Amino acid sequence: ILLMDEPTSALDLSRQVEVLGLMRELARARGMVVLIALHDLNHALRFSDQAMVIADGRLVACGPSPDIITSDLLRDIY
Repeated sequence: ILLMDEPTSALDLSRQVEVLGLMRELARARGMVVLIALHDLNHALRFSDQAMVIADGRLVACGPSPDIITSDLLRDIY
């Protein structure tokens, strides 16, 4: 298991995409679980298979990223 907390926060957009892509490739190649805390839901949608969304300290959604990161969810949490 690889745990990462905002690993791309100090990177420009192209490096963010590069790092997250490499993490996804590494996880798939080695059969690893990677748990990454992100504030950018676009990155979560693009690079994760599963996501958990926390708002106001509460878990509000959990499941396959494309199923839970929706316009309805964004409207509810923002």
